[in-house]
Amino acid sequence: FTYDPENPSTHIIDMSENELEVPENYTDEEKRTDMLSYSTGVLEKEFTITGDAQAVIYLSSDCEDTDLMVRITDVDENGCSMKLADGVMSVRYRNQFEHPEFMEPGKVYPVTIRTTKLSHTFRKGHQMRVTVTSSAKNFIFPNSNTREGFASARTVVAQISMGSCSTHPG
Repeated sequence: FTYDPENPSTHIIDMSENELEVPENYTDEEKRTDMLSYSTGVLEKEFTITGDAQAVIYLSSDCEDTDLMVRITDVDENGCSMKLADGVMSVRYRNQFEHPEFMEPGKVYPVTIRTTKLSHTFRKGHQMRVTVTSSAKNFIFPNSNTREGFASARTVVAQISMGSCSTHPG
């Protein structure tokens, strides 16, 4: 996908609730071309998840840095996609937070992202969806895709590719 820091996706929050983890409908946001969506089939029976979720993403980019935002949603029979949990990682800090490690164009990097805690039962007839993007306006500053990060005066449009563990075993 292509991530343009001048056109970030939105992280829907309701500041009147005084918290960031309020369930919101991401159906329209998931139609963006800079967001990848992965959905299960329609569930034939209830399915419960509890605790931390973790995503391992195999990423390459033509830029030195970007952010990754992972979101888990519950999609009902009408297509309404409600956020349950999310996580974010600046790729430069994928291995540790003390020293940034910038990407080299074309090289594949595994990035592990842990989400907020959740406990949820998906109803029969619903789907579980995981989305991945590089931005979350209202939650994090848009990453410029440069070494200077969100504080940069210039931005670079990033071309981002993702693979699977079968194509990039860790």
